Amino acid sequence: MKNLLFLITTFLLMVGQARMLAQSNDTTIILDQVSSMGQRLISTKIKQWNGSSFVEYPINTTPPKRPYYTIYDYLPDQSVLNSEKFNNWEERFTPNPFGSASTYTLDLISHFSSVYDGIRIRNSLENTGVNAGNIGFKDPWLLVEDTRYPNPAGGYYRRNQDSIELSYKFRPSPFAPDYSTNYSGDVYQGVFLNQSNNQDR
Repeated sequence: MKNLLFLITTFLLMVGQARMLAQSNDTTIILDQVSSMGQRLISTKIKQWNGSSFVEYPINTTPPKRPYYTIYDYLPDQSVLNSEKFNNWEERFTPNPFGSASTYTLDLISHFSSVYDGIRIRNSLENTGVNAGNIGFKDPWLLVEDTRYPNPAGGYYRRNQDSIELSYKFRPSPFAPDYSTNYSGDVYQGVFLNQSNNQDR
């Protein structure tokens, strides 16, 4: 398997972080960020962890390129744009026809999808119409402070919860995971509908 480039490649594709480990510096990463219609999101940013902070790379007409030879953590833009926010990463490997067998281009693409603001989740007591109690809600796209990534400005960087860290957050009924309501520091920025439990992570 002389053409095998990577010792280990792990993509946390759904949760807003892409992490990778390569054995070669012959691969170039092209960063991109697109809407649900496939349009490049000009003036948005993708961030790369440099060991002490996340460095921003603006998405312009010509997407930024990065070398690929060590562990990198990338974060997508965390804004809500035209009722869309980050949903998943996609990677596309393309061998270089003019380079060595281990020379590749990797397109690392952050995909945005539509989120919904008007969702209400409630406990309804049967035959009474009364809403009461608490609701346990798991949202892999909720941005939470990650203690592995201290922010030089104070506190920690926020990123999406991954499948290992994912835990219930208990909210009073009715619960509205909308664009702006702050639940003790958590802002859901809307929710995605009809997400599969089996989609790539």
